[in-house]
Amino acid sequence: MRYSANEVEAALTKAAVAKCYPYGLATDIAAAAVLLSAYGVDGVRGALDAIVAADFSLPDSAGDAGGVGREVKDTADKIHLHDCRAAALGTVAAELALATTKTVHCHCVDSPLLLAGFVALAAGRYGVSYQFNVADSCIEIPECCSLVEIAELSAGSNVLLKISATSATTPLRTTAGGVEVAAQDWQTIQMLAAQTYVAATAESRSQGAGAGEIDND
Repeated sequence: MRYSANEVEAALTKAAVAKCYPYGLATDIAAAAVLLSAYGVDGVRGALDAIVAADFSLPDSAGDAGGVGREVKDTADKIHLHDCRAAALGTVAAELALATTKTVHCHCVDSPLLLAGFVALAAGRYGVSYQFNVADSCIEIPECCSLVEIAELSAGSNVLLKISATSATTPLRTTAGGVEVAAQDWQTIQMLAAQTYVAATAESRSQGAGAGEIDND
């Protein structure tokens, strides 16, 4: 079924928050998913699979970064992100590539497609072009017409990111016609989003939920 881009973004943001993702990161996940649909791929499924796979988590005291990716290493010509979960590290990878002349090597990416969504989002946000190198392919984002090739990659792929131009000449594609979402995926999104809702009771309202007993705004 087809939904408006705003509706899909709002629902996916709530679903990511339900899986413990910080709100700012949740909004980026949702925006990346919607943007991917403009490039001929099912970005909603990619984002949903990534956030359902595991809750967001922060590094523990032993130095294991759990759901974020175990370690970052800086070598002479590359910055390495190991065990790269795209939902947690997609923005980090895209912005690291922007901040350095080095190549960002994302090891064992669980969702190359969602990572591509974050890269496209950063390309539009900062007006740059990226080289998304994987296997034997070099895909230019946002210049490419489709990301189907990336959608076909399996989890565990290695991706190399690098800025190819500091001034992109190709605008991002848009989702003016809405976003197609599979019925089962939409049901899962709504189920997760519902976990962020507060019951409409007198007790919850007395504790600050809702607009209040008198709303004159």
